[in-house]
Amino acid sequence: MDKKKEFQFNLMKQGMISGGLSSLERLMLERDFDEAQENLLYDILDRFSQRPDFSYGELEREMEAAFGWSYQGVKGLIISLHDDGRWSEVVYQYLKSNYQASDGRVSIEYERIVKELKISEKV
Repeated sequence: MDKKKEFQFNLMKQGMISGGLSSLERLMLERDFDEAQENLLYDILDRFSQRPDFSYGELEREMEAAFGWSYQGVKGLIISLHDDGRWSEVVYQYLKSNYQASDGRVSIEYERIVKELKISEKV
């Protein structure tokens, strides 16, 4: 078994043992991640979590360079992070920046999160 398959197998095995995969783990399986890509993603998210005023475009450019993800690819990541309650400061700042840049209009998939995080009330 190659390293990518082994990583994915272990991820699925962990999910079976723990009672299910997180939204982020499912995303990594869907996008055919290996351990190096997982580590890179976590490093990027950790770096952005330390930057309170980044723009949504900065995160999108970083994800495009690292994984080839477009806006739609990043959308799946942001939703997964929110659903799992992980890197909440990244989710908040990304959506706040997106909300501000688009004069309060965000993608329909983000509307529930913007409402839950009360972004429109804080901007």
